[in-house]
Amino acid sequence: MIVTDFISKVRLVLDDVADTTTNPVPTYTDAEIVDHGQEQMRQLARVQAQQGKGFYNFTMAVRSKTSGPIIVTQVMNSVFQYTLPPWVMQIAGVWQINDTQQTSFSPYLWTNNELPLAGMVIPRWNRQMSTGYSFDDRRNLRLYGFSNPISLLLNVAKLPPRWFKATLDFPGAASGMSLYLPTGGLALGTEDIDEGAYINADIQITSSATIDKVGATRRCIYSKASTSVAGVRRHELLFANGSNWPTPYPAAGDVVETVLPIAEEHTRLPILLTANACFEKKGNLIGQKAIAPEIQAQTAAFREFASQQDSIAGPYYWQSSAKTAAYNPDKVTQYRPSY
Repeated sequence: MIVTDFISKVRLVLDDVADTTTNPVPTYTDAEIVDHGQEQMRQLARVQAQQGKGFYNFTMAVRSKTSGPIIVTQVMNSVFQYTLPPWVMQIAGVWQINDTQQTSFSPYLWTNNELPLAGMVIPRWNRQMSTGYSFDDRRNLRLYGFSNPISLLLNVAKLPPRWFKATLDFPGAASGMSLYLPTGGLALGTEDIDEGAYINADIQITSSATIDKVGATRRCIYSKASTSVAGVRRHELLFANGSNWPTPYPAAGDVVETVLPIAEEHTRLPILLTANACFEKKGNLIGQKAIAPEIQAQTAAFREFASQQDSIAGPYYWQSSAKTAAYNPDKVTQYRPSY
């Protein structure tokens, strides 16, 4: 679901459909709905990360020295602190990797002859352990028990990127691997200039002079707001090699929108939560009361979905301690624990 579709569905719930004849000045602006919507979406991402502690949606590399937005500092003897980008919500796994000359924290941008290879698993630290890591609410990863900083590979839960709709004013890279946000501002949404902020954003071309490009969707693997093109600062969004856009590549005049970062079967919940936030802002208690039962039902369904364990390691089997029941090796009794 793209941003404009989301706005339309929220307006249906609000009974505030824009119409030049019957409703020329809607109660809620598109900008308000987008702002409320993306904040509700981020709250749902927090729920998903908290419900499933093993949840992650991005793998990032951290060098042993300060690189880009990641700052490495020795804070105590044998304790090193890695300050991670503000969009890292949670860490689901940490591995040591060999030091590398690659400068990007996004392994998607590494050359094929130096892809990261996960080595020793580093567990969460506690006082009984000589080595390990901790992660706090200030996005600081601390590494304990190492005489020198090491390079790491992290499975992280990334905060959903902010939504936008924009008309491009400059052609993308000749390789088809990137596009540039317009320098004159976005039609909808607020630009997020943190490096890597748009990682995992699904971008769709919704209007173009070239028919074959309409509907094309690609996932962003890296973003940087300080790319210089012909002496002008432009916000560059990069896409995986091999997933190039249809030719001609994104060009001036093309309209692009973000796709909601949630499975289609769960989009009803952010629609309702956004409508509720709009009702709340205007003090519409009747509207809030009307949608409260469905919000409760949809929230319960989403929490159940979010709490499901990932299936990377598959199910494991354990023998029941009950003496009256025979052990059945083919019965799945429990899924592997979260991190």
